[in-house]
Amino acid sequence: MSSTSPDLYLTSTDLNLLQSVLIKTGYWCDLSPKPRECDVATKLIIRLFQRGIVEPGALSEALVRYMGARIPDLKPYVLPSHRFAIQGVTPELPTLH
Repeated sequence: MSSTSPDLYLTSTDLNLLQSVLIKTGYWCDLSPKPRECDVATKLIIRLFQRGIVEPGALSEALVRYMGARIPDLKPYVLPSHRFAIQGVTPELPTLH
């Protein structure tokens, strides 16, 4: 028996391109609280790629158009600690003579 599957195979180069577009637009989710959203974005970008849209810019625009702009998770701002505070040393203040 012969298979009738279409020739829509993705190479590793294609997958790297798609992954970079997903990362750039914020939809690459390793451990995400919204995995469904990432799955939908991944399926959309693969379908667009298979239909002939192969430019990274066009794929990014399509993701933003269909899915909306996603704001990446930001870490809270932390004030930098002074070196002496980390070491537990009180810096000596200069004295006036």
